[in-house]
Amino acid sequence: MNRLMQNQLEILKQTLNLRDEVLQSLADADLAYRLPGNPSLGELVREFGSVEAAYTRSFREFSLRFTEAPAEPGTLEGLREWFAGLDRELVEALSALQDADLERPVDRGGWSLPAEVNFHVFREAVLIFAAKAVVYLRALGKPLPGQLEAWIG
Repeated sequence: MNRLMQNQLEILKQTLNLRDEVLQSLADADLAYRLPGNPSLGELVREFGSVEAAYTRSFREFSLRFTEAPAEPGTLEGLREWFAGLDRELVEALSALQDADLERPVDRGGWSLPAEVNFHVFREAVLIFAAKAVVYLRALGKPLPGQLEAWIG
């Protein structure tokens, strides 16, 4: 097991749990909710899934490109299943790296970061998604679940 997975797997799981708490807080009808001038909540969630897929590919190919269109799961159950698969693929891709691979540059379209730093940027993307989702949850009048309240507020 590489040092990243030894040291960061648990915090990755906790971070991804923020997304899971968002999904657990919703009803299917909530996915259509749209704040003025913003995507629907469902679009926001699916867009984040595409971000996770792109980062997963980046740990295999050492190139990050946001070219994949968001998937179309239209129900919460479909989204939960999709994310469970994405999470498994992410952990598999990260687990396949050797310690030396963690220093390899990931091309981000004209500039690069070491794979290990790219991982941390992905975790920050999860936190950004969670912060956006909190705005939607508050607008919907939904209470924030435990970890989401503690981490994002």
